[in-house]
Amino acid sequence: MANFSKLSELLNTTDGMTVLRNNSAQDDGVDTVTGVDWFTFNGVVVSNLYVSGNSFVGFGSNTEHLKICRRDGKMWYLYRQEGVIGNTKFLKIRWQGYTYYSSTASTYALTWELFLFDDGGMYLNIISVPSNSSYLGTSQLICGSNTYSFTVSVSTPVGYSFLPDETNKFILSKEEYPVAVNHVSSGSIEFSTELIREIGSVIGSRIMWNEDLPDGTSLTVYSKLSSGDYAPCTNGGSLSGVKPSVNYSDETLFIKVEMSTSDPLLTPILSNLFVQLLATGDDHILVLSFDSGNTKSIQNAVGDISVAYDGSGTLRGFGGPVLAFEQTFTPNGLVAKNNPNDEEHVEISDVYATGVLLEVRYTNVYSENEHIEVSNISASGTLTRVDDI
Repeated sequence: MANFSKLSELLNTTDGMTVLRNNSAQDDGVDTVTGVDWFTFNGVVVSNLYVSGNSFVGFGSNTEHLKICRRDGKMWYLYRQEGVIGNTKFLKIRWQGYTYYSSTASTYALTWELFLFDDGGMYLNIISVPSNSSYLGTSQLICGSNTYSFTVSVSTPVGYSFLPDETNKFILSKEEYPVAVNHVSSGSIEFSTELIREIGSVIGSRIMWNEDLPDGTSLTVYSKLSSGDYAPCTNGGSLSGVKPSVNYSDETLFIKVEMSTSDPLLTPILSNLFVQLLATGDDHILVLSFDSGNTKSIQNAVGDISVAYDGSGTLRGFGGPVLAFEQTFTPNGLVAKNNPNDEEHVEISDVYATGVLLEVRYTNVYSENEHIEVSNISASGTLTRVDDI
C-alpha cells in the first residue's frame, strides 16, 4: 500500500493504479471493483463498488448511488488504487469513456476520479467533460432519502468534496477534500533567562500557567538551572531545582514545555506562563512573564504552517457549515518590523517610598531606539500581593 504526503499527488494521473479495463468497451453492463472494509455508505460496508458503463457507481450494491454525467454512454478504461495520504486511508477509482455509446469523438469524452476516505467522505475529480451540453447527463449523489445534485458545465473540469456530518448526511463543497496530512504529534518550547542572577539568594519561588487540554493531548512544564537537570513542575507550585538559601548569581534559569497529541485536529494550548522568585526578607521580588497572553501550541518549527479547525465554531463556507479540517501552507513575504510607536525616553531617579507595596507583573520590552533608565530607588513597608486583594 503506497503512502503519499498530499491529495494533489494523486489527481489527474493513472500512476500507481491497477488497470481493470484496458481499451475494452463496457456499454450497459457493470464492472465489480473490490472495495474496502473501512468505508461505509448509508450504513453499509462497501465491500464492492459497482461501476457502470453509463457512468454511475453503486456503493455495496448495484445501485445508482453516484451519477457523474450519467446517460447512455460507454466506458473504455477503469483503474483502481488503494493507499494512505498522511494519516488517511483512501480508495481511488478512475473511469474513462464517453457519454455517447456509439461515438469515441472528443466531443463526448468523460474522465473522472473518485476517492473514498476512511472518515466516510468522498472526493470526485472530474477531469474532462463533454463539450456538447446535450450529453452532460445527470450528476447527483443519492444516499438514503437525501439527494445531492452538483453542477457539471461544458468542457469545464471540476472537483467536489462530499463531507460527512454527524447525522450521516453529506455537505457538498467545491474545495479540495481536507485530508489531514503531516500533522505534528509532539512539540516543545524552551525559555531561558539570566535575570535570576539579580536576586542572588532565593527564599521561595512559584510557577503558574494557563492550559487547555482536549482529550488525547498532554502538556508538561519543566524547569532547571544551568547546573542541573530538567524536572517537572506543578502549576501554582515552586520551581523544580530552585532551592532556598542558595546563591544563584552565576546561574541561568530554563523553563521547558513538552506537548503531545494523538489527534491531528487537536492541540494542547499553553498561555500566560510566569515565574515568581522571592529574595531574603521579601524585599526583592522578580516576576518573569514568558509571552504573557500569547498562546503556545504544537506547530512545525521549520517549514510549512498547519492551520486546524475543529468544527465546533460558526465558520461557514459557500456550501454551508465548515467541518473540521487541517490545511498546510508555506508563508511568503513575512517582514520583521520594529515597534510601530514613537520612540520613548523615560528616566526615573532618586525615588524613596514608604507604605504598602503592591506586587505587579511587567514585561520589559522596548525597541533598540528607546531608552529606559531606573536608578536610586529604595522602598520599605508591607508587601501586598495582587492575589491577596
